[in-house]
Amino acid sequence: MIERLKKVIEERNLVSVMNNTKWEKLANSLMDLGKDEPYVRVKDIYDEESSGFSLFDWTFSEYSPSRLEWVDISPIRKVRRGRLVADFEIDNTEIVHEAILKSQVPYSMEGNNFRVWGYFEAGTIPEFL
Repeated sequence: MIERLKKVIEERNLVSVMNNTKWEKLANSLMDLGKDEPYVRVKDIYDEESSGFSLFDWTFSEYSPSRLEWVDISPIRKVRRGRLVADFEIDNTEIVHEAILKSQVPYSMEGNNFRVWGYFEAGTIPEFL
């Protein structure tokens, strides 16, 4: 697995900005939000496409954080009200932002989402906040 990871990093000319300890800090900060834990979209280093937004298994029991190219964190929590009624939206921007700051990880804003970077392509530095 490590050899495959190294090969992808080299082929795509990726620069690492995170390590397992930083991912764990972020995971703990987000899980500490309890019922306000945000939905995330994950981009795996091996996949072309990212996942859809959902809750994430931050225990990393079956998923190595070294595979995370980036994670988009949605500060908007949608509460389903029914099939014919639009979802109710709760804006948790402030508490999600505080959790990210607490974890001291590199992040940027991508639209309305916070993006925590695991890797980026050399020569294309994100606008970190």
